[in-house]
Amino acid sequence: NNIVKEAKSHKEYLLETGLWDRRRKLYKDSNGKIQCDISEQDLVTFPFIGATQYAPYLIIEEPDQEKLPRYYYVASGDFYKQDETTSTDSVGTIVIYKYPLFGDKSGKKIVATYAARPKRHKEFNESVLLLLEYYSAVLFPENEDMGQFKTFLEGKKLEEQYLEKHIDFNSTLVYSEISARAWGWTPKQSRSKLLSIFANYLEEDVEKINDKGEKVVVKRVQTIDDIWLLSEIINFSEAGNYDRIFGAIGGTGLIHFLEKNYIYPKGNFKKNYEEEEKPREVKKINHYSVNRKRTFFNENRKR
Repeated sequence: NNIVKEAKSHKEYLLETGLWDRRRKLYKDSNGKIQCDISEQDLVTFPFIGATQYAPYLIIEEPDQEKLPRYYYVASGDFYKQDETTSTDSVGTIVIYKYPLFGDKSGKKIVATYAARPKRHKEFNESVLLLLEYYSAVLFPENEDMGQFKTFLEGKKLEEQYLEKHIDFNSTLVYSEISARAWGWTPKQSRSKLLSIFANYLEEDVEKINDKGEKVVVKRVQTIDDIWLLSEIINFSEAGNYDRIFGAIGGTGLIHFLEKNYIYPKGNFKKNYEEEEKPREVKKINHYSVNRKRTFFNENRKR
């Protein structure tokens, strides 16, 4: 599968160059402003071997500093059930995307990730909220295990600010006002469709500047700078626990929903936009001879 090969190639590149290491800690200073410092704490590996593990954030691209409207950054996540366990292979995950506004060089890119299993849910919830606040991001998570986080936000009266309403991707792309679950996406209804949207996302052609300063075209998967998310993509199968992937698919699904319904961040944006220029010839990078037939992460994907 070409996407798996591209993911392996990009993971190797990140490891060889050290560009994978965007580990950061976030905290609030005495004035309540969120600060971002370098961290040397270990990331949660894949596969996760269980037990408690605290971990840093991956801040791949720091947020724009101006006041941002809703949907400028969108997040998705996968929560977990138990408070204490030493045998689980589940971790909590959050993935943050930048909305693809026209001309934005980093639009639709994954700009931050977080994967951890603190001892208490409250610690994970606090870390998630800090990350959402840092990016002014709205969260569209899998809703099966998000009850404690929802209650945590409700206690602060922040659920309307940080959670996105429930959407059923197995029907027409509209908000599901009558759903028993008010926020996020429900696995039984939407997981298959969201996985397909994420697979299409990985296969998109994207322009980027390579190490030689050339403008080239690569697959979207080669813009993912989280080595453990790449590892899950490389090893994905229908059976198994892939918390980062399930934490990521809501974000691409929400962007798809917003674009289909002509919903976008409203504001006057200048930063990170390319000025208009004459079309330039783009060098297309194709590392592998591939069959262009639509694929998933591997050839065992169920249709």
